Amino acid sequence: MKSYDVVFYAYWVHSSHIHKYIALHNRLKKHCNVLTLMAKDEFGITDEEFNLFRESDVEGVVHVTMEEALEKLQEVNFKVGLFSSNGRKGWVAEDGDPEPLHGKDIEIAKSKGAVTIQISEMMSDFYYAGADIASLVSKLEIEWHRSGGHRYQWRPFDADPQPKYMFSNCLLWDNTDECLPYHLTREQFCEKYNLNPEKDFYVWLPDAIINLFRGTPRSNHYRNIYKEVCSLDNVVIKLHPHDYKGLNYFKFGNEHSSELFANGTQASVVEPIDTHWCYKYASCGISSQSSVSIEFPMYRTPFLYVDIDTAPMPWKRYFASFAHHCRLDELREFMTNKDYEVEIGGMHDYYDNEVLASNEKALDILTRQVINILENGI
Repeated sequence: MKSYDVVFYAYWVHSSHIHKYIALHNRLKKHCNVLTLMAKDEFGITDEEFNLFRESDVEGVVHVTMEEALEKLQEVNFKVGLFSSNGRKGWVAEDGDPEPLHGKDIEIAKSKGAVTIQISEMMSDFYYAGADIASLVSKLEIEWHRSGGHRYQWRPFDADPQPKYMFSNCLLWDNTDECLPYHLTREQFCEKYNLNPEKDFYVWLPDAIINLFRGTPRSNHYRNIYKEVCSLDNVVIKLHPHDYKGLNYFKFGNEHSSELFANGTQASVVEPIDTHWCYKYASCGISSQSSVSIEFPMYRTPFLYVDIDTAPMPWKRYFASFAHHCRLDELREFMTNKDYEVEIGGMHDYYDNEVLASNEKALDILTRQVINILENGI
């Protein structure tokens, strides 16, 4: 039976951030013997997406279905198991089958005597599956959950006994182009997406399409915002992850949100692999009810919420701190005046000091923590 120091199973792979999982694999590979299993099922990536990457970067990375990953975990020995936390909430099949993975991967790792760690892939969606250690973004994540943030059935804070905690930033927020298959200059990005490189360009980040059809005043207003933002000059669309994956559960009438609301505009849809370049070169990100505003300070790119006139989404009250705000009827004036260039007072200090260590990458922190566990245990 082959042995590794670390096995990293990325069950939930965001197609916009594939290179960050691969970069973590390569960081660890400099220090230890590591095997990475990257998902190719509903919460993973396609063969076409995986094959974009250089062979040298994915050496030791195996692209597998959930069933194949569980078999591989049984076939090898390892000292530390590194696992995803998001995606475990389910919704992978047409019948809405929840939690197909459960904690099977972590149970296998524990049966081999491995130390198990689940890493944060978002601030909010941490679905605990029994790992010895929960790697959270920061201590604020615990405080936020306990004081009225997301309350999910699988929170580590509800476990008895609770896991140990370590704080590691968020892998998917890292501003890094490491292991991306190609480099794009701003001019090349603009040419690819039919943007005018002589002007500021903006990126619209819509919520999952299912939230646009709730039959509420909020969802009606949100659809109006979608159409108006896409009619702005020099704008591209960065779809919600579920829209990119094309899961039937997250479609409406078998169409994606851009097909329903951006028709007749010049707005192009950004390929997931180009997300880094989009965030890097955009002059402002725009959304209405998304948590993505917390990622943009890592790029020092301004963010705008076009606010819904009804009550705000409960979780949005936290993310609102990192963004500008305007109403729909104020949008064009806000963009024309470039009000997004006005610095939000104290925002960067708050972000740096209380949310996470933004002067460091999760890639570095996680690598350091995993190697320390290998050498010293927990």
